[in-house]
Amino acid sequence: MIELTTDQKERAALFALGSLPTTEAAAFAEEMARHPALAAEVASLRRLTNHLEGALERTPTPPPWMKERMLDRVRAERARPAQPWRGWQAPRGEEQQFIVRRDAAPFEPTAFDGVDTRRLNVDPKTGRITMLVRMRPGSVYPSHEHGGYEECFVLEGDIDVGGTQMKAGDYQLSPQGSRHPRQSTRDGCLLLITTSPDDQLLEG
Repeated sequence: MIELTTDQKERAALFALGSLPTTEAAAFAEEMARHPALAAEVASLRRLTNHLEGALERTPTPPPWMKERMLDRVRAERARPAQPWRGWQAPRGEEQQFIVRRDAAPFEPTAFDGVDTRRLNVDPKTGRITMLVRMRPGSVYPSHEHGGYEECFVLEGDIDVGGTQMKAGDYQLSPQGSRHPRQSTRDGCLLLITTSPDDQLLEG
């Protein structure tokens, strides 16, 4: 079989799609009548386009409610605060002793998938926050700079802090102004953290 040139293949594709101008299409039809290989190329391309058109026609149209549901989910994700604890208030009077029961309140989602927090205490005098942070398997919390010193005690699971592995029972102190690299967990973890509400995220 005669090998077609690149130009012939391109014009064959445009002809099969009906995209050649009228005069060029007429000239190509005459050329195709003289060259069986060119006619075979066009026939092959037309079979392919017919197959694709048929596949598109068989694709079901999604129901109208699906788009709105997807948009609602996107809006909800965008509405999540990156650091919910910035808006927390002290749960009791400054001098009053209190207990936070195990199931007193649910965890709050952050803007980062799989990272949730639960308020334990907010001390407006010292500007300190005590909270539980739960990270699901495979989740990541971005790098950040500490507005005050931070204490982290691993209650359950594992966490990787910039290549340093921590497991249940490990404790880390980070001074004010220090930077925490990206944190991630393989199997998930539960952390007890005391920190400042003035931490600054270094990545989104």
